[in-house]
Amino acid sequence: MINDLVRHIKARLGAYHRKLELDDDAIIMCLEQETLKTLSVYFPYYIEYILNTRENRIPGLNNQY
Repeated sequence: MINDLVRHIKARLGAYHRKLELDDDAIIMCLEQETLKTLSVYFPYYIEYILNTRENRIPGLNNQY
């Protein structure tokens, strides 16, 4: 997946038509250091669960779902 993302970024920057001075490792490092910090602030990853306390109970265990 990360390789697809790097190829997409290179294509959008026109790396195949002109010499791009960043190698794949530099692009990945930039994504990890800059982009992920910003995205985690403005678009955090979270999972939301809907718990039905009557039907999702584990049989034989009190108050465990």
